[in-house]
Amino acid sequence: MAHAVAVWSRMAGDLLDQPTMRDRGAYWKNVCTSSVAEHAMIATRLQLIDPLPAQKPLMQWATLPAWPVGERTTAPGGDR
Repeated sequence: MAHAVAVWSRMAGDLLDQPTMRDRGAYWKNVCTSSVAEHAMIATRLQLIDPLPAQKPLMQWATLPAWPVGERTTAPGGDR
């Protein structure tokens, strides 16, 4: 439990350090895409015959656009 809190606390801080909402979306997409790639890399390194797949929500976040497409992307007064 303590490990999960430590990881999420750091990720939340890094996410909130991004200057705009668009940058936060790009940061989160990068985290998810990298995590999916790490699943594959670890399975390859360990030469697993039946590797654990990345969780479905993680794979969905990794394939979604970082920012909504076809919707208004800025709030009145700027990208916040």
